Formats: sequence, structure tokens, C-alpha cells
Amino acid sequence: MFVVLLWALVLLVVGVVFFRWLLEPPDPSINLPPPPPTVDHTTRVGLAKEALRLAPKTGLRYLVIGTGSVGTAIAEALLERGEKHVKGFDVAPSPSLEGRIPLLRGSVSELSDLEAACEGVDVVYATFALIRYYERLKFQYSDSHNVNVLGTANVIAACKAKGCRVLITTSTSHVCVAPEMVKLNMTEDSPYVDAKSCPNHYGYTKGQAERLVLAASGPGLATGSIRPCSGIFGPADKIITQRYLDQGSTLLIAADPFLDYVYVENVVWGHLLLERALLDKPKAVGGQAFCISNEEPMTSGDFCAKLRHYYEKQVGSPMAVTYLPPRLMGLISYQIEAIQWLTGGAIKGDGALLTPAMLQTARISYTFTSKRASEVLGYKPLYNVDEALQRTVQFWAEEKKGKK
Repeated sequence: MFVVLLWALVLLVVGVVFFRWLLEPPDPSINLPPPPPTVDHTTRVGLAKEALRLAPKTGLRYLVIGTGSVGTAIAEALLERGEKHVKGFDVAPSPSLEGRIPLLRGSVSELSDLEAACEGVDVVYATFALIRYYERLKFQYSDSHNVNVLGTANVIAACKAKGCRVLITTSTSHVCVAPEMVKLNMTEDSPYVDAKSCPNHYGYTKGQAERLVLAASGPGLATGSIRPCSGIFGPADKIITQRYLDQGSTLLIAADPFLDYVYVENVVWGHLLLERALLDKPKAVGGQAFCISNEEPMTSGDFCAKLRHYYEKQVGSPMAVTYLPPRLMGLISYQIEAIQWLTGGAIKGDGALLTPAMLQTARISYTFTSKRASEVLGYKPLYNVDEALQRTVQFWAEEKKGKK
């Protein structure tokens, strides 16, 4: 009887230790001091005025393929600098552009849709992508390939068929991001990921797409690629700040990854500068990729601390920060992936996001330099991270108040 009780006690202790280990939260790793009280995004020149100075109105005809956060911001920037011929193309065009520019419905999988959209167009911005950083199973590959790779091939074909002069695509730093490949101050010359090294289908298919675009540059069509490095944040970004602001809380699994966060208007600025360069000197600039960063790498915990600061200053109430236990999340992620593999993707919605591919991607530390964009295009960030977060929170609050 004594031996049985002893074993029961041992098992209880082991169980308690195991569950404490399993439920241990991550180190918050918040190292930055509070932002200075003098931060004021309104003192910056801003995208519209800077575009008028360095990437002014051309009078050409524009098509923006993909009207998400970046595509919408590009269309707005073109209008603000005085362009009169701008139209959008998407399977579900952004409601925020309705009534401001012609919006065409179509799919990048249909060459005929793209050819019709490219009719009479001089400059094409292709910002579309299927961003499924949480998928790595074989049966999940085809969707990303069809949109990111075949869709890009169709865009190139349509541009050439209709005599477009310039094609600029929005790529991603994830074309070079894999656990065994990353380091600090990566560049456009860093090697591409392949099917084996990439933690998800997103980075691999976007890498294939970017190479197609760069290889297509030549007489008649000048092409180039902008690589946002790495997480694009700003109004309506959907993934980084928008959800946290709407919920009034943040959830963190990994607080210590060290990486770049880049503001959407800085990304758009890189696109406009590349357009100017491709129009002025297509032979010298065509066929190149350019990394666009805020040049202020920090940990995920630090970024969330900054967002919380500006949220609380704007709203006047605290933003809750919950640190999820990474080991437990990892265990759950493998269970979700197993269900997806067995059922062919039965889990939908937010539940499908928690996968080993997502966790592996979220835990990687890396940074990129914008040196080439600075030297060739004249790029420098229009807003630093503090100003951009302050601006994002203010826009969010104004939109929320307007809706009410």
C-alpha cells in the first residue's frame, strides 16, 4: 500500500511539473523605454507631398491589381499626386475605393480578365497574394501556387500582350526567410528559399513569382519588385495592428523574435520611387528587387508595447496583453495539422492559423537593409515606427468614431 501511495505521489509531482512546464508563458522581452512624449506624426512631410516632389504626376494610365492594404494605399497615393486615370482589379475590390476609381472584378487565374483590365494601361502595380504563412502540407500547396505563381505569370503575359510599359510587384522578404538561412542585415542578394527549406508555401511561391517578374524585364516592359521587410502594419492591415486595436488586446506566443516592422506608407513610397526609376532609366533599374524597411528592428514584444502605449494614450483605457504558453500552443498546433492532414482541411477560420508552419515562421529572427533602395531609388522612411503607430492608432480611432 505504501509503495502504491509513493508512486501516486511521484506521478502527481511529475504531472504538476510537466503541466507547469507546458503552461509556462514566454519571456515578454520588452526592453525599450516608453516612447518620447514629443512624437508627432503630423510634423512629417508625408507621402502625398513627398510624392509631388520626387515622384510627381505622370499623366499615365494605371492599374492596381489587388486592392488590399497596400493596393488601396497605392491607388490613394496616385490620386493624391494628381493622376486621373487609375483603376483597380480584384476578385473582391476594396469598398474604400468605391466611387473613387473604376473597380474591375476578375481573377488573376483568368488571363482574359487580366488582358481586359490591362487594355490601354501604361503602369501596372501587382500587389495581390495568397498569404497563407500557416500552410505547409502538400495538399495545401496548389492554392498558393495558382494565385502567387500562375497568377503572376498571367499578369506578365497580359502586360506584354497589351503593351504596358511598367510592371511593379509587391513581393515579400519571406522569399529569403527560412530558419537555417536567416541572419541580420540580409539583402536582395540573399538566397531564395526552396520547397525544402521554406517553412510555408507562401514564401516559396512568392519567391517563384518574384523571379518570373524580374526575368520578364526587357525591351517594351520594365519590371521590378518591392520587398516589404517584414511585417507591413498600418490602417486596415488586418493581421498586425488592426485586429489588436479592434479587440483592445494583444496575444503573443513569441515575444523575443527580432525583426523589421515596416509602415504601409513607407512601402507605398518605395513603390512610387521604383515606378519613377523604371520610367526614367528602365535598362539600369529593370529586373531588380528592392528591400523596403523602416530600418528600426525590434522584438515582437517591444512592438506590441509601443502599440499598447499609443492605444492607451488615444483611448484612455488599458490594452490587455496576454502571453500564450508557447509549448502548449506548439502541442495544439501539431494536433490541428494532423486533423487538417486527415480531413483535407476541415478546420476553417482562425483555428486553421495555429499550425507548426505559423509558429516556426513567427519565431524566426532576421532583419533586412534598405541600402540598395536608398542608393538607387533615393528611399528613406517617411515615418519612423513610433510616428507610424501613432498615426495608425489615430486613423483607427477616427474611423471607428465615424462609423458610430
